[in-house]
Amino acid sequence: MPSELDNPQALAAAWMALALLASLISIRLGISVALTEILFGVLAGNVFHLQANEWINFLAGFGSIVLTFLAGAEIEPGVLRRNLSQTMAIGIVAFVAPFVGAMTFALLVVGMRRQRRSQDWRSLPHPWRWSTP
Repeated sequence: MPSELDNPQALAAAWMALALLASLISIRLGISVALTEILFGVLAGNVFHLQANEWINFLAGFGSIVLTFLAGAEIEPGVLRRNLSQTMAIGIVAFVAPFVGAMTFALLVVGMRRQRRSQDWRSLPHPWRWSTP
């Protein structure tokens, strides 16, 4: 039996209603609208099993690009130059820490190991030369 949310317009209306609700709740609680909308999107997808179609995926990708742009636009270059060493330290730690954490989790908890190659890399043909038969 088809659901009402199989209709693309109904699905879009449900997502828009959730976005509006998230915005109103974020204003009431005094927290970031983007954070609340992301949380509502995760809950809607996992708890209520709302599916995203191609158009919703496009809007989500475009929204993430706009959100990244707006976050970068709020940076003041003068403050960044004055606190360059602290800014670089925070940036490096923010990049390295999740990588090391995920790698440690994969090695110690999940038990993933590096697989050996079936052949040595020196025996592979060069990509810029034609191979002779």
